[in-house]
Amino acid sequence: MGVLLIGVGSGGVNILSRAYMEYDTIKKSGSFCYCINSSERDFRRVRERFKKARMKRLPKRFVMRVVGPGFGAGKDADKGLEMYREESTKIIDEVETIYNKHRFAIGFSIGCLGGGFGSLTIAEVTRDISSRLGIPVIPIATLPRRGEGELLLENARKGLAHLVEFGLPPILYDNERAGVYSPSIGVAMMMANRVIAGTIAGLVDAVEYSEFAVPPIDIRDVTRIIKKECAVFTSMRTEDVHLLRSWKEYLMRRNLSLETEPIAKSSVFCIFQGPEFPKNIADDVSKYLRWRYKARDAITSALEGEAFKEYSITALIYGMSLDKIKPKLEPMKSLKERILGT
Repeated sequence: MGVLLIGVGSGGVNILSRAYMEYDTIKKSGSFCYCINSSERDFRRVRERFKKARMKRLPKRFVMRVVGPGFGAGKDADKGLEMYREESTKIIDEVETIYNKHRFAIGFSIGCLGGGFGSLTIAEVTRDISSRLGIPVIPIATLPRRGEGELLLENARKGLAHLVEFGLPPILYDNERAGVYSPSIGVAMMMANRVIAGTIAGLVDAVEYSEFAVPPIDIRDVTRIIKKECAVFTSMRTEDVHLLRSWKEYLMRRNLSLETEPIAKSSVFCIFQGPEFPKNIADDVSKYLRWRYKARDAITSALEGEAFKEYSITALIYGMSLDKIKPKLEPMKSLKERILGT
């Protein structure tokens, strides 16, 4: 049993295609990538990306589907949702056919809140697939930089409200954070994609290598920690075991997905991987996460063995506040605007 990965909109397709090429755990596992978008141009870019990676054809486990005429949704979130709804029955039928062949244990939908197609569609795709297949499907979404303007931020706010309306607390990554560590927008986005892809790979590993887990773990244990209103995540990967000593710099600063606070008591899901993962590091990380986020429930496990060439840590923390996201989901203002309040 593998993982169903659903890319929704341009951002989700971009993240998922890069994750597929970068991580063998996704490429060579029982997982399946199904991408939905309203832009044919974005799919052409993905095909070119695969060609440059010396993949002449799209892999059988990486499917792309265009809805509408193929020209995108023009940053109009309502139009994007309408385009999906017009073809939702065909899409869910296709996904069910795929599921009947592979019997996935769990699904993750990946999209960017802010764009025209994915902002509202990710909630409905997640709900529709989960309802039809009878498996948990968990949304992972990004938030736009505050400098991207009111239109994208309004789309993001509407997208969050739609997820909450459907009872789907999202796992969030704030693109604003990536810019803290890079002056270049392009490099910052690459960094963001890498953190998200690494986290997805860690979750896929939890399915593919569950027999290595100590104590035993089931990826569906993630559903036991889901709390409103959202989740933050973090991950790190390294071949140097000594770099794990700097875990706080990477997990809690560089790669932390979102700056917010727990609503009351949070829940933690954390996976440690490596040939032999240092017990003292695992204990320190677990204790810190429980303290920092006031965690009532914590599910942790280690995946050890020759199958793991790198050391990695992947953590999800649910029970986080949407209202306390920093900075707020509002456009950047000049000094004059802040002083005058305009």
